[in-house]
Amino acid sequence: MTPEALMRRLAKAVENADLQSLVAAVDEEVVWHVGGRQAGILGLGGTYISRAGLLEVTAKLATVLNFYRFEPKEIIADGEIAWGWFDVAATLIGRPNQHVRAEVALRWRVRNGKILESRSFYDTADLAQQLAAHLG
Repeated sequence: MTPEALMRRLAKAVENADLQSLVAAVDEEVVWHVGGRQAGILGLGGTYISRAGLLEVTAKLATVLNFYRFEPKEIIADGEIAWGWFDVAATLIGRPNQHVRAEVALRWRVRNGKILESRSFYDTADLAQQLAAHLG
């Protein structure tokens, strides 16, 4: 599977809350960089190593957000590198009428159909402001 096809497939998996597909698509020693450094409502920024690290960050995220859209706006790939720009929307766990939205860019390094490295970019201040408005 090409890096572009993998990115499209996994974006759909995230929309469908299919964490198993994401975990199966990463290398055992994946390096998962999450945007943001400041402490805050999500407190996810940093680097997570291995599948266990990926599970750690996704578990933290799943306690706050339930994604219902992870729609590709653009995906480009060259060799092992794929870039994706996504329109993302989620509801807050336990508050299905409260939504957060963001544009997210992902850069993946993929080899033999497995993600070796992921790096995410998004407006952390805007997301924190949206969450603070809902969570008080």
